[in-house]
Amino acid sequence: MKKVFQRIFEQISNSKHPKIDNSHIPDFSQMHRDLIQIKAVFDKAVDLLAELRDLQNDAPLEKYREEWEKTMDEIWRFYDRNNLH
Repeated sequence: MKKVFQRIFEQISNSKHPKIDNSHIPDFSQMHRDLIQIKAVFDKAVDLLAELRDLQNDAPLEKYREEWEKTMDEIWRFYDRNNLH
């Protein structure tokens, strides 16, 4: 059976028919990797926004200035890492 498939494959490979152009087919594996990266960036952005919401809406900002500044620094680093400017 293996020899039959090998012979068929050789016949197809050696045929004079034009090769199939599949360059129009997208690379789904790369798209999947991109989506995973986008999801990670989105999740981090949501976490940072939630942190700011909690710091700014629950109590006076001055009381939590240190945490707010730390969060803002992290947000700017996040923007820099992900080219979001």
